[in-house]
Amino acid sequence: RINDFIIAREAPSLHVLRELYKGMKGLAQDGIVRIAHTDIARTLELDMASDRTVAVALRIFAESGLVELGVDDDGRFTRFLPFSEKVDLTQNERFAEGVAEREAFARFCELVLTARSSALQQIINRPIYPERVPLLR
Repeated sequence: RINDFIIAREAPSLHVLRELYKGMKGLAQDGIVRIAHTDIARTLELDMASDRTVAVALRIFAESGLVELGVDDDGRFTRFLPFSEKVDLTQNERFAEGVAEREAFARFCELVLTARSSALQQIINRPIYPERVPLLR
């Protein structure tokens, strides 16, 4: 559960991204949000969302052309940009990395929770050694 919590914070799901976007857009004044990431996470009260989740989500939004991130005399800001067509966040590289991280952890859990103890012991006791290098004895 702890690992699920960490991954959820560091790699937000599509549902969380949508909720963050809608929630932040609702907090915007004249299309600009000037609220700290921690305060955004607290205000929107999303399950397992933190300041780190907000920061990752904003980078995904910026890379997808939905927002502009910047700093001016008044501090850090997020400006919502106009867009004319639907934006597919699943095509974003940072989002895809999060999906891959969740899938890798799911495969790890499947292995650890279902493998025979002898198989796990063999995996754990196997030395880490570079591929395609002759084993020296």
